[in-house]
Amino acid sequence: MVSASALDLSGFTPPDRIARSFSDGTKALPYDRPGMGDRVQLSTEGRHRHAVESTHGSPAGGVDDLAPSERRKVDELKRRDQEVRAHEQAHLSAGAGIVSGGANYQYQQGPDGKIYAVGGEVKIDVSTEKDPQATIRKMQQVRKAALAPAQPSSTDRSVAAQASQAEAQARMELAKRQNAGGSASASGARAEKAYFRELPAPLINTLA
Repeated sequence: MVSASALDLSGFTPPDRIARSFSDGTKALPYDRPGMGDRVQLSTEGRHRHAVESTHGSPAGGVDDLAPSERRKVDELKRRDQEVRAHEQAHLSAGAGIVSGGANYQYQQGPDGKIYAVGGEVKIDVSTEKDPQATIRKMQQVRKAALAPAQPSSTDRSVAAQASQAEAQARMELAKRQNAGGSASASGARAEKAYFRELPAPLINTLA
């Protein structure tokens, strides 16, 4: 998710599902789902091991060594891993230029010894620009990036709604500036006409 996803549990929103705001004007769009078990943050070494195991397999043994229930768990984790990565990649692709860094993932180790992504988030810049037109263009992209996944989360939709509101405000500011500019131009034109009306009649040379 783009940093903003909330799961309503009788009025309680888990902290890891809240769209987090940062001082640099970005929001994190978390992608998470309850019921997936404990999650772990990987160190650099752990991430390297995950990359190696994803390519060559885990030394802990294959799926054939697992009980049926463990195999089902592995299948579920595999589907979840693909779902999470596709979701975050959609945010990244649509948010080029306004995404801060890459996707951050939360992992869970499966019965097969491998680790799978079960949650993730992408930080996206939602700060407004000084120029209303630039803000309008930016908020349109923010909304597009937030809603890019096939199944946007509640946080994604919340960020998209915030972008629409910021865009509407920018349009109002743009219209105000344009109206002010138009009034100034009209006043200048009226003053110019009045000036020429007050000029003395031109002299006509009647000498032959």
